[in-house]
Amino acid sequence: MAVPADRSRPRRPPGEPGPGSIVLGRAAGRAFTKAQLAFNRNVKRIEKLRRQILAETRLWVETLDFYAEELHPLELELCQASKVQARRLWSVLPTLKGIRAAQKLGVYHHIFVRIDTLRDVGGVELEPDLRDILEAVRKATETAEDRRDFAAEREAMEEDFAAMGIKVDLSKFHPGMSPEERARLAAEIERQIDGVDRPDAEFEGRRKTRTQRAREEREREKEELRRKDIGQLYKRLAKLLHPDLESDPELRGRKESAMKELTTAYKANDLHALLRIELEWIENAGADAQRLTDDKLGLYNEVLREQISELEGELAEAPMHPRFRPLWRYVNPMFGIDAATLRYARDTLAARVASMRAINRRLEGGNVRDEVVALSRTPPF
Repeated sequence: MAVPADRSRPRRPPGEPGPGSIVLGRAAGRAFTKAQLAFNRNVKRIEKLRRQILAETRLWVETLDFYAEELHPLELELCQASKVQARRLWSVLPTLKGIRAAQKLGVYHHIFVRIDTLRDVGGVELEPDLRDILEAVRKATETAEDRRDFAAEREAMEEDFAAMGIKVDLSKFHPGMSPEERARLAAEIERQIDGVDRPDAEFEGRRKTRTQRAREEREREKEELRRKDIGQLYKRLAKLLHPDLESDPELRGRKESAMKELTTAYKANDLHALLRIELEWIENAGADAQRLTDDKLGLYNEVLREQISELEGELAEAPMHPRFRPLWRYVNPMFGIDAATLRYARDTLAARVASMRAINRRLEGGNVRDEVVALSRTPPF
């Protein structure tokens, strides 16, 4: 499979609305008002963000396909070779003579890395014997000083939680915890924190000034007016698009589709979509900037700014969708997902698989001790 192409740049000239845009046209002999200029800026920003979200999502989906076909099979091969090596090192180490303590620690580190990195690959099972080996290695490499330091840190955490009125049992909190164990403990702590009463915060909430209360009341009135105005737009379009009133079968089908889109847009409070539907179905709806008063545009601009904020968040969070989790380790910190990084990842994985298999063959040969000693001196990859 070909490496996904990098992000394509929009080719549309700056400031030029695309097909279906709801940018206001200028009335002859009249300049735009501030509200009209703001409306057009907001509309263009929304349309650009939606194009960017589509392009970003398409790139990540294509990259996920590349991962499934090119990278994940190599990951699985590397995991299998890692399991073989961890088991072989663990079984052969006690039988070797003349292995110094420092060398043994180096081998333990190799075993730990070989097993611990299996957790990063989806669909890889960590068998019970590997879990036992991992725990034994952790205990063998943990010094008395490490245990004292960790116990002191754990005690300090318990004291901090106690000061918040939360009693948490951290006895199972240890350096070798798996990500799943850490997640369960963190979730339990979070649940307990959420259940703690905060009288100070409630007291502060009651100490609202007259100005604050007045401002909140104005915001509520403005929100009510805004919802009412959008509701009127929806009702006007719903009346126009109701398919039961249409005798032409072809037009009835178009209206049924538009009605579904209208309902979805209204439920999502998507003013941009509502205005676009209005433009499509009401003749010259978008041609005259004067059809919308500045007061109405002011309300619309507030809704559009909220949409912009939501879309900006959606664009930023698009790569963080759980289905893209396998790709996160391959993201270039400077350029994100790019073709060069993916090619490098594929070639690196293939080289690591070949190297791991070569080491495993030597571990099964006649010079096991020499290979183990060499590994103890080499940082694991």
